[in-house]
Amino acid sequence: MGLVSLLRGALTFLYLFLSDNVNRDYDAAVNAFERALEQRPDDYQLWNKLGATLANGNQSEKALPAYNRALKLRPRYARAWLNMAISYSNLQNYEEAARCYLQTLSLNPAAIHCWSYLRIALSCSEKWDLIPLAASQDLAAFREHYDFVLYENGLSGVPDEPSGQPQVHGEN
Repeated sequence: MGLVSLLRGALTFLYLFLSDNVNRDYDAAVNAFERALEQRPDDYQLWNKLGATLANGNQSEKALPAYNRALKLRPRYARAWLNMAISYSNLQNYEEAARCYLQTLSLNPAAIHCWSYLRIALSCSEKWDLIPLAASQDLAAFREHYDFVLYENGLSGVPDEPSGQPQVHGEN
């Protein structure tokens, strides 16, 4: 398949996705992403967008395998970690949500809004003793409570490498 054909197909799927998502026709948007993924099965961003579309359509449980696939392809993709955390929160799995929020913060320290999400997950799971750690934004202090990979300064200048990758849990 030529580059022009590939680009034309990708643009068509993008248009379908945008129009379907804007109109809240999530089933049609999911279909568009699934067709796009048939042509580009290793596109981590498409997998993440499929997951987000499923979650937006109140199908958080079905979104998790899409996020897992995105993270298998790109383990340090902070947006997929955040989206997965939100889906776990929607499913009331606050332990796993907290771990995913922490992984997001380790990868992207500038995502300070995640500290609020983390505090909510900790409150919902009644982890009252950990809320002050979240309030002080002490990421390293959470290592003794949760399994996540801690990056000292986020991802700036850190290439994707096989060693030290965050682990995807709760795979469906």
